[in-house]
Amino acid sequence: MRMFKVTAATLFIAALASPVAAHETGVAHAIGALHPIIGVDHLLILLAVVAVGAILAWRSR
Repeated sequence: MRMFKVTAATLFIAALASPVAAHETGVAHAIGALHPIIGVDHLLILLAVVAVGAILAWRSR
């Protein structure tokens, strides 16, 4: 039941995200293509995902 609640909450939050204006930076396309690799927002979400995974792994011990 807990996993269902976590999944439902994740899907709900993802549905609220608006990707339409998420990456309007005004930079050239070549630099924009590197955004997923060196973009600060992508690096922060990667760190957040790793942190949540570590917390869940630690709790499951």
